[in-house]
Order: sequence, then structure tokens, then C-alpha cells
Amino acid sequence: MDRGEPDLALERLNAAQALAAEQRLGFVREPRFIRGAALIAQGAVDVGVNCLREGLGTVVGGGVWRTFGFASLANGLIRLGKLDEALAVIAKGLQRMETTGEGLWGAELHRIKGLTLLRQNNLEQSEIAFEEALRVARGQQTKSYELRAAISLGRATPPCRGA
Repeated sequence: MDRGEPDLALERLNAAQALAAEQRLGFVREPRFIRGAALIAQGAVDVGVNCLREGLGTVVGGGVWRTFGFASLANGLIRLGKLDEALAVIAKGLQRMETTGEGLWGAELHRIKGLTLLRQNNLEQSEIAFEEALRVARGQQTKSYELRAAISLGRATPPCRGA
């Protein structure tokens, strides 16, 4: 999903689900998280959001993928214009990170928080969230998430005037 190839992600997810069913295996990851994120990326936002809600509502535990589910759901909610709900989902994801110590999706959660706050015209708080996303990504040495956060911060920051 991070490569921006939702069609390929769905194709591979379907193949993995078929193999798992054939071999009577379970999934380490919650398939609805991947499916929901891919559907949102394809533009089927309502269906993707519902898929993610189902996954988050029924999965017990879920490891780092649960936090991915929160980040993906918040992204979908932003696209639907449900900004307060997106912030509540982000808060759940950040709380989960704090209580479990998992941080794999931390930079994305902070970046998505920044995007949400920006859509609410809260420039100051959005910049703080983007800076936190940068800090987390740098600390984890995750260059792709660092780049995403830097681009989001750059788009949010007004250009200098009179220089």
C-alpha cells in the first residue's frame, strides 16, 4: 500500500486469501485493513472506511497492523470530510502506540493528524503535527515517511514574503 499501487495490493491480497483458505491457514495481518486502505486509494472511500471499521471492530489485538488500520481509517474519514471523527481515530491510534510501545505507523498517524488539522484551518497545530511526524520518521530512519511528512509540512507552510 505504501507504494501507491492499490490494484496490485488487492490482487496480491486476493491471492493470499485464496491460498490461506486452500491450506487452512490464518492471517498474521488483518486482511480488511489492507483491503480497506486499497479501496480508499482507488476512490471507493465509503466501502474502504466500512471495511476498516469492520476490521478494527472485530480484531482482538492486531499488533502493529491495528495501528495501520487506525491510520488508514483516519485517512478515509478525512476524504469523507469527517474531520472530528478522523481526529478521534488518530487519538486512538496514538494511544495504542503509547500503551503497546509499537511505533511503526507513528509518523503516518502524526502526518495524517496534521492533514486533518490543516483541513480545519488550524495551521499552527498542523505544523506541530507535521514536525512530530518528521521527528518520529527520522528517529526510525524511515525515509519514505520522512519524505511524506516533509512534503506535507512544505505544502502547509506559507511562503516567505518580502525576503
